[in-house]
Amino acid sequence: EEVFFDFSILAERPGGQMDVLLAAARRELVNDLLGLLSPCEVTPLVVDLEMVALIGAWEGASSPPESGVTALLHIGSRGTLLDFIRDSQLEFAREINVGGSAFTQAVSSVLHLGFPEAERLKCRPEGRAAEARAAMQPAWEEWLSQCRVSFDFYEHQFGQRVDRLVLSGGAARMPGFQEWVQEASGLPVKVWDPMSKDPSFTI
Repeated sequence: EEVFFDFSILAERPGGQMDVLLAAARRELVNDLLGLLSPCEVTPLVVDLEMVALIGAWEGASSPPESGVTALLHIGSRGTLLDFIRDSQLEFAREINVGGSAFTQAVSSVLHLGFPEAERLKCRPEGRAAEARAAMQPAWEEWLSQCRVSFDFYEHQFGQRVDRLVLSGGAARMPGFQEWVQEASGLPVKVWDPMSKDPSFTI
């Protein structure tokens, strides 16, 4: 009674089995979001979980899907969404509670800056890149550690290795972040901006 509940069949399996995605969201949260649209007289056709919206954006991209396993990492302010996709099929998703604000908070704390100033330095270091990167190191290590746990779980559970990483979200704009992730993972990494505006708008 306290949640909206829905499901989607992802794939049929031998023996009459199937892969099913289950989704549940608190009614209070959904109604609050719908309340923002009501004064505009906008009626949504769909309300998606963020990780489902991420795969929806990926499927709607104009380029043909790549074979193998793609990991979508959307680094928002509050956390990171991971979608593991094999041959256009969502296989595993996880949310990590470390996002862009953790990097900003690290810069703010180490360099004794206000949050807005730390945010500007994080995104536009302008000669202070080494200083900003050193300040973000603890948050980076925590983010990387949690990502590695998810990658290890996926590879062990599904018997597949990730072939490539695709970054979106506000943190994907940080100078050097793409190279940072590529160096740590040893995988090809690209920043994804489906709207050609800002990778923050992917979801």
